[in-house]
Amino acid sequence: MKIAVLGATTLTGNAIMRQGVMTGNQMTAVDEDADKAISLFGQTTPLIAGNPMELIKEQLDQFDVIVDAYLPKPEQAYLQVDLATKLVAMFRETHAPKLVFMLGASSLLTGYGFEHLVMQDLRKVPMVKPYLPIFEEQLNEYLFLRDIKNVNWLGISSPMDVYEGPVTKYQLGDNHLLRNQAGKSQISYSTLAKVVIDEIEKPAHHTTRFTTAEE
Repeated sequence: MKIAVLGATTLTGNAIMRQGVMTGNQMTAVDEDADKAISLFGQTTPLIAGNPMELIKEQLDQFDVIVDAYLPKPEQAYLQVDLATKLVAMFRETHAPKLVFMLGASSLLTGYGFEHLVMQDLRKVPMVKPYLPIFEEQLNEYLFLRDIKNVNWLGISSPMDVYEGPVTKYQLGDNHLLRNQAGKSQISYSTLAKVVIDEIEKPAHHTTRFTTAEE
């Protein structure tokens, strides 16, 4: 399949690019940092260099799938929602390309006895404070997407912690934060990328959001 990854040089985007290549898909990197993209993926990997917010439909409608792994700086976190709205507007009333949005954990539900959004917990963690704008906008991005019916979209929410590590077995869920057998809500970037490519190759979810975590 022809897959474009927006934000290809982010940790998530990089892992998705590599997993896609490994499984024989035609991967294209879309990123502002052309030099970094070339250093990561080599000269032969197709690259669309530039600001994702400046993309036009003709650059993207050649793809079967567009994965939005774009991650702006916290002070421009609103660009996550801006890019999602741009992509949705581009492909209203179309079946291809499929839009896959990488969402964080903030919009998931958690809690025993008192169910609430993960975002409420994140606001209470001091070390998370610098990144709160990103988590807030990822929540807003999901709230925007969930009412979209006439676009072929999919959201994938990661667990609380995404780390550098090998591919492991994973589990899938709907709207509730998942934890592994040790009680930790985590997944490696490599495993998250496998979840994405597995879903692209064998679609099981449509115009919805699902979540994942390692087993």
